Amino acid sequence: MKNRYNYQEYDEGFLQMEKRATNKKGIIIILIIMLALIGGSVFYFSRNGISFEFNLPWQTEEKIENKKKKEEEKEETKIKNKLDAPVFNDQQFYTAADYMIEFSDFHKSNLGFDADITFSTTNNPRTVILEKVLVDGYDTTTTFTKSLNPLESITQTIRINQVELDALDIVTFGRIALYFKVLDSEGKSEVKLFEMNASNKIDVDNSRKGLIEIDNKNNTKISYYKLLEDKDNSYLYFDFKNTSLGKSQIIAIKKLMINGKIYDYKSLKEEIYHGAEKIVSLTIPKSDYKKITSFAISFVMFSTDENGKMTEAYITNEYSRSL
Repeated sequence: MKNRYNYQEYDEGFLQMEKRATNKKGIIIILIIMLALIGGSVFYFSRNGISFEFNLPWQTEEKIENKKKKEEEKEETKIKNKLDAPVFNDQQFYTAADYMIEFSDFHKSNLGFDADITFSTTNNPRTVILEKVLVDGYDTTTTFTKSLNPLESITQTIRINQVELDALDIVTFGRIALYFKVLDSEGKSEVKLFEMNASNKIDVDNSRKGLIEIDNKNNTKISYYKLLEDKDNSYLYFDFKNTSLGKSQIIAIKKLMINGKIYDYKSLKEEIYHGAEKIVSLTIPKSDYKKITSFAISFVMFSTDENGKMTEAYITNEYSRSL
């Protein structure tokens, strides 16, 4: 009996060891450490630009194909832009009795289109002013003034700025017009126009679409163009095209009504150079009018001679529009 009892006690103790409770706290701690390690690894690799994205074979193939297509399109655009870039032959512009103007090295640059203008004098001093550069008839801000002694030559690089072309939605163009004013030692001046057409064929139409004519006075056509808005302002755009060969126009507002009320807009004073087309915008702050639902406008134009002296004044028709 005693031996049997001892065996049972040993047996019961053995069974109790088999059923001992699991250490739950330890497992939880291990899980927390593992999750922390995984989370830290993901953060590290993500921060260093390593992706955990997995794609199926056909998805990877599709991505490669799309990337290839985008690269081909990019290359085609580069080639097209290169082919469409205007080419102007280097040539001597003008030779007078005591000065000469030359044009050379027209090329595309990172910031637009560049060219060299060389001005040379003979026996007399001269001052040359590049008053205006027109691109397919549109006004740009490119200008310079240089004074030269007798028998002197200078070369000035000019730039047609890409930002101005972008504002006009001009991708390429086929004609450049340059207006030079040349003064002698006594201040007497003459204005010379030099026009060049691209030697490569440029099939492009940079005329404004959707213009609504307001008036046409003194060789200047005035048109309404469009209304644009951003979070701070509304912008009313108008197109002015001056076809005169010698008279510029100074444009100001005679009357402007916004949403049926007179709006005092005195800051407009724009020159429309002779032979030039220019888009002019009026800025109306949203703090004055949150939304423009209608406007009415008329302009006054002052003609000026080549010395900037006002010679005539014209008032345009009034134009009204509901938006």
